[in-house]
Amino acid sequence: LGDLIKVMREKGTDKYSFLTDNVTRGYYEYVNKGNSYVQSNINGAMGVTQLARLNAMNAIRKEIAEFYLSELTGIEGLDFLRVTEGADSNWHLFGILVPAEKKYWIMDALRAEGVMCNVHYTPLHRNRYYKDLGTDEDFPGSMQFFNQLLRLPIYPSLTQGEREIVAEAVRKVFSQM
Repeated sequence: LGDLIKVMREKGTDKYSFLTDNVTRGYYEYVNKGNSYVQSNINGAMGVTQLARLNAMNAIRKEIAEFYLSELTGIEGLDFLRVTEGADSNWHLFGILVPAEKKYWIMDALRAEGVMCNVHYTPLHRNRYYKDLGTDEDFPGSMQFFNQLLRLPIYPSLTQGEREIVAEAVRKVFSQM
């Protein structure tokens, strides 16, 4: 909390100053109904203090991703999102690609093992606000990706023991398919 208060003192807490000093056009606009992307002063101060730890947190997530890849590569029916050659990932998520017809069975089975895996990247046209963009048939690539993608836990405080539990649960679930 001390760092948070220090940042707020140094950077200020006045919302009007924030808007006029940091928005190049001097105003903001709403891009759709009901949303404002101006963060609170406290969230901004917390973000500034977290930036100091960004490289360390990214390194831990990379270590977790490398662990998952080493433990799970070679499991039949399981694939992974790829990092483009020459690029770096901050590993903000760890995606696994699974057989589409088994996706929700796998998700439920992993959750039964205590692993909170989630669906990710819901196609835009499936969101209520964008429903007029089209149907599933209009976006076959997006739907194929969505139908196969699940997300495993990956966050800096994930312990080695928890990582091993995730890997063991994935091995167990895929052995039951």
